[in-house]
Amino acid sequence: MIDINKLLKYPYLIDISKENNIHLTSIIILTYNQLKYTKLCIESIRKFTYKNRYELIVVDNNSTDGTVSWLKEQDDIKLILNNENYGVAKGWNQGIELSKGENILLLNNDVIATPNWLYNLDSCLWSNYEIGAVSCLSNHVSNKQRIEVGYSDITSMLDFASEFNIQESRDKLIGFCLLIKREVINKVGLLDEQFFPGNFEDDDYCMRILEAKYKLVLSKDTFIHHFGNISFKNNDLDYKKILRKNKEKFKKKWVKISLTDNFILTWRDFNENCYSWYWICRISNRYMFG
Repeated sequence: MIDINKLLKYPYLIDISKENNIHLTSIIILTYNQLKYTKLCIESIRKFTYKNRYELIVVDNNSTDGTVSWLKEQDDIKLILNNENYGVAKGWNQGIELSKGENILLLNNDVIATPNWLYNLDSCLWSNYEIGAVSCLSNHVSNKQRIEVGYSDITSMLDFASEFNIQESRDKLIGFCLLIKREVINKVGLLDEQFFPGNFEDDDYCMRILEAKYKLVLSKDTFIHHFGNISFKNNDLDYKKILRKNKEKFKKKWVKISLTDNFILTWRDFNENCYSWYWICRISNRYMFG
């Protein structure tokens, strides 16, 4: 799958007649080594995204594999270089503070963008004033955003990516590709940096978006490829240990908030993916978590 030449040679012509219909989007990517995935991600964005309708911001968390040198050579990237690994939430926040777009897109560096990806996400996000954030389908993601795939290379993956055209309301979206209206960020605030180095910052942010009375929507007309957890797998980080630690932080935070605000809260065990842990319903303008 890691074949930039196949990506660049894929026959695709952007429909410029749609360009003025898409809101300016600040695409924020975090990097921590894994240069080959970062290159593939950024080249796919360049190929399949309207050039005048996005800005690209990369926050590097002290990579040591040549990522920094390569990023410095790119003239279309706003670059933030950290001298240590500040984690996911702080990195996103740094990028948000530098951004100018009407939309903010939090994007993992181990994804491959596909034809019409951002146009479809933007159309979904602005189809209703109540929608605060949207995400998409992928091959490697939890919370029932994953679909079965049969492709084996980039060319067949890009052909596959055009088959979906349905929107679905959700109680949670996974943060591997999360498009958010700036007005929502202005109201909700930045991500909670206690969830270091990563995991549950997206769960927490989705809860806060719902609390602010916005909707979360899964855009089923958008598919992007996701390699999945590359920074954790290949940078000697104990994924399960970090997951357990941040799970407890998340639980402690939301139990406290629910009691303070007279919410009714019960806790059930995580499912096998450790993510889709709650359902939410509105009862008398209050939330019940279970």
